Amino acid sequence: MLSVATTNGTAVDLYSTISPASPYAKMLFQRVLNASEYVGTVLFYASYHVPNAMASSRPFFLANGTVSHYERYVIYNPNFMKSMEFWSSNEFVPLAIFAHELGHHFYAHTDNLNAIAKHPWTKEVEADYYSGFILARLGAQPSDLELSQRLMFTMWANDTHPDSYSRISNIAKGWKDGGGIGLVEDHLHMIYSKINNELNRWH
Repeated sequence: MLSVATTNGTAVDLYSTISPASPYAKMLFQRVLNASEYVGTVLFYASYHVPNAMASSRPFFLANGTVSHYERYVIYNPNFMKSMEFWSSNEFVPLAIFAHELGHHFYAHTDNLNAIAKHPWTKEVEADYYSGFILARLGAQPSDLELSQRLMFTMWANDTHPDSYSRISNIAKGWKDGGGIGLVEDHLHMIYSKINNELNRWH
């Protein structure tokens, strides 16, 4: 069981908290799927019990205990997505988030036993690469990618996510391979220093 905490701290099964995605969210996610090279089914749902958005898989077992197949999910928190789009006023910000989560499934991060050995940072930068690839195919400009990074910027790495410089670099690589045109690599690399300098003005 993949557990999440309720408001009173009780652990519940994540899949018991999901509800149908809104028509608008479905439209955006379909745009990401149409631009991707993903083959397979991804179930798309909303849940107020996930902090932002996440990719997950639910295994189904045979009688002998082996896994017969996985159901793959992308689950988003409507409040989080609403705030991201509201503060950015940019449609590519939610598209970038959904593309990143789809990237986790493209690389089988949530259900492939071989992926268990991968460091969490590796999984994140692979999903970032995929996000850049999809955004280029969707026609996003470097300024769209910069805005997305600004809203989700983290200066320091943690146990599960690398620093933003590493993430921006991989988004840039995906952008180029997805057909992005322009000086996006240099432009995105400059974002890290630019935001870092702005943040340091307050210390």
